[in-house]
Amino acid sequence: MNMPISVSSSRPQATGQRGLTLVELMIAMLLGLIILGAVVSVFLANRVSYNAGENLGRVQENARLAFDLMARDIREAGGSGCGENLTEVNVLNGANAAWWMTYAGGSAYGVVAFDNAVAYPFRGFGVGERDRAAGTHAIHMSYAAGQGSVVTAHDFAGTTLTLDANVDGIGTADIAAVCDFARYSIFRVTSVGGAGNTDIGHASGGGDDEENGTSDIGTYAINAALYRYNSVGWYVGCNNRVPCDQQGGRSLYRVALVNALPAADELIEGVDDMQLEFMVQGANQYVAPAAVVNWATVTAVRITLDLVGPDAGVTTGAAADRLTRRVTQTVAIRNRVS
Repeated sequence: MNMPISVSSSRPQATGQRGLTLVELMIAMLLGLIILGAVVSVFLANRVSYNAGENLGRVQENARLAFDLMARDIREAGGSGCGENLTEVNVLNGANAAWWMTYAGGSAYGVVAFDNAVAYPFRGFGVGERDRAAGTHAIHMSYAAGQGSVVTAHDFAGTTLTLDANVDGIGTADIAAVCDFARYSIFRVTSVGGAGNTDIGHASGGGDDEENGTSDIGTYAINAALYRYNSVGWYVGCNNRVPCDQQGGRSLYRVALVNALPAADELIEGVDDMQLEFMVQGANQYVAPAAVVNWATVTAVRITLDLVGPDAGVTTGAAADRLTRRVTQTVAIRNRVS
């Protein structure tokens, strides 16, 4: 028996499109680039904001530290430890010549400033390291520093003051001041001895400015006081890390006595300028240093500092673009405030 043969005709089935077209791929890439650009933009904005905040914090920190350190010296300017209007006896050879030995112009002064064009005796204008920067003010103070030690005996012939305790750690070659309620004597310590270094010598020395020209400081009785003599100054100088006429090339320096000689130390970086004004007795406004007739009448100091941040290109990206702030603080001279 013959079976019928069936013949099936097969046609190719239509298949759906698979994958991406070139247009879709380009659109996806464009969207990816847009998202990536947004992420980068946010990152850069956060970076600029962070850098600006970091630099602002550094500027504020430097301003607080500068004012705090300067105020400690200014408040004490002219202080003797024993009162006012004392007769001054300065036995140092350079008492009438070396500016840092003269109690800043006499016992009634204690503070003196130098205008933009007035030379500061310690450091002249220049562009070298530690040189005073052009167009800035400088200030110098002298005072009796430390807690002070009580004199228990004075061997005038033996040129020795004996203390109850050497509270301030005064040593040989230091400049010291001894006072009572009538007299104030400045001298160089020529020897330290005794138990606890309580015997302080004031013998005459050689011919250098910082040495004693005579041992005659006067006679001091029991309960006189001995202090370390501080002669300190503040000025804006060149730091040589950046050219002095560019932002970041200046710092705030403090001058102090080291082994009876003045030496300057860089304390605050990024201080571009310092301008000073002074309140004098009987006045109702602050005046520039050049307008002060009698420094003994100065009762307060207004300090204005221009500070710059440590990083360049903080806001606009320019190499010379640094964050800047101008800050002002007023400090009263404690010994002149009634």
